[in-house]
Amino acid sequence: MLRFCLFLLAGLAAYPASAQTPQETGPTEATGPSSTEDAERWERESRAMYEALQPVGMAVAVVREGQPVWIAGYGETQAGSGNSVTADTAFPIHSMTKSFTAAALALLVDEGKLAWSDPVRKHIPEFAMSDPYVSEHLTLRDLLVHNSGLALGAGDLLGWPDQVSTPQDVIAALPHLPLDSGFREGFAYDNILYTVAGEVVTRVSGQSWAGFVEERLFAPLGMTSCSTSQATAKAVPTAIQHSRRAGGEPVVRVDIANLEDPAGSISCSARDIARWTHFQLGDGTLPDGTRLMAPERLREMHAPVVVLRPPNFMRRLAGAHFNNAALGWFASDFAGTLMIEHGGAGTGGLTNMILLPEEDAAVVVLVNDMIPAHLVSYRIADLIVRGDGAADWTGWVIEQQARRVQDALESQRADPVRPAGAGDPAFPPGDYAGTYRDAWYGDIVVSHQGGGLRIHFTRSKLLDGPLLPWEGETFLARWPERSLDADALVTFTQDESGRIAGMKIAPLSPETDFSYDYQHLAPVRIEQ
Repeated sequence: MLRFCLFLLAGLAAYPASAQTPQETGPTEATGPSSTEDAERWERESRAMYEALQPVGMAVAVVREGQPVWIAGYGETQAGSGNSVTADTAFPIHSMTKSFTAAALALLVDEGKLAWSDPVRKHIPEFAMSDPYVSEHLTLRDLLVHNSGLALGAGDLLGWPDQVSTPQDVIAALPHLPLDSGFREGFAYDNILYTVAGEVVTRVSGQSWAGFVEERLFAPLGMTSCSTSQATAKAVPTAIQHSRRAGGEPVVRVDIANLEDPAGSISCSARDIARWTHFQLGDGTLPDGTRLMAPERLREMHAPVVVLRPPNFMRRLAGAHFNNAALGWFASDFAGTLMIEHGGAGTGGLTNMILLPEEDAAVVVLVNDMIPAHLVSYRIADLIVRGDGAADWTGWVIEQQARRVQDALESQRADPVRPAGAGDPAFPPGDYAGTYRDAWYGDIVVSHQGGGLRIHFTRSKLLDGPLLPWEGETFLARWPERSLDADALVTFTQDESGRIAGMKIAPLSPETDFSYDYQHLAPVRIEQ
């Protein structure tokens, strides 16, 4: 399921809000809808979620056919700054980016330059997976629907949380990532195949993915706040991302650059994402009547491809019976109507956008914090569909938060405790030092400093910290930035001669974000 749903299921509100007073801003714009009663309801529901969960900042937009867009901003662009979120504040939208990458391919389908059924190798001859059959038969459609057989989050450490990699790095890595299930036999959310999809856009169009999206989507739709990376960011107010430390205080995440990535690097304002959802609900024409995309392409992107089960909370609160991966979207039934959606989650923000085609409506929520206020999107969508019969989404979120805050403070955020009776390492610290190379990731360096060990994932600045004895040949990688919640257990392995030859790595906690896919690494020592 979407990263934000996985975040939710793994432990909603594991990042408890601090006891700060909510910033009294918003609605910063409320130009509609034409029903004053509806406008007051959207404001009341949005403010209730904001005040209950206290994210640093949040923007909400509601789109209804034939009515002005309602947009509101709450809180601050950066904690303590006093700068208010508005309709034009740009937020990183994270995995909502995938809908733009799918649309870029759809434009090329429209032009006859490619087909959804094209094998990837038709456009990227060197493309390969770990299985020769999959390498030959994986199509452009398969790139977008998470059914390749890769494990959940496989290869994400190439770009998460602050790693630096190129499309060429991803293509070189894929043959070394083993498949976890049969080709087209199931669903496991991935990001790296969207990077490949972006590279297809580049090779077929002759433009970079970023240039294509900006010229062919942002410009004609008037999405003037939007950018494809930090390097191309527009001169508009920007919502700085925040994570949370123990006790709930927000941590400003200026240490993580928003690098170009077709899986998740776009930033946009709520106003501009409202424009995007309005286009998605339409027939492919622009406000001036110019056709941007054939209506068939829009319907293709929204059509179910891979079946997966709806989360328990969607079955209970929205009466959902099915959920399907589509092309850059997910399609499900929601309160008796069709819902097309995609959300996003980064290291410092949560987002969601919902299309309700049968209601000619859409809802957008952008949050610059790891507090799940984005779930108010479901409450508003439910009110559009069922009116006074809508489920109490806000009450449910608050209840789930209250149940988990104590656990988060006592376990997830507590300093890890070494197992009782744990044995000591068999070798002196210096014997573990060296460079360890993984076939798809690259180098991980273990150094002996000041009598102890340190480990550094060389693509990252954040994954560089002490390596502490844990149990026997297993050590704890404890990252200095505690808000990552991503400590790892590193077990050193030996060759037949008893020499340290490699390592196995796993997350310390089962609640660690799936993009810290340590378990897919198999580093081998290349030098001491």
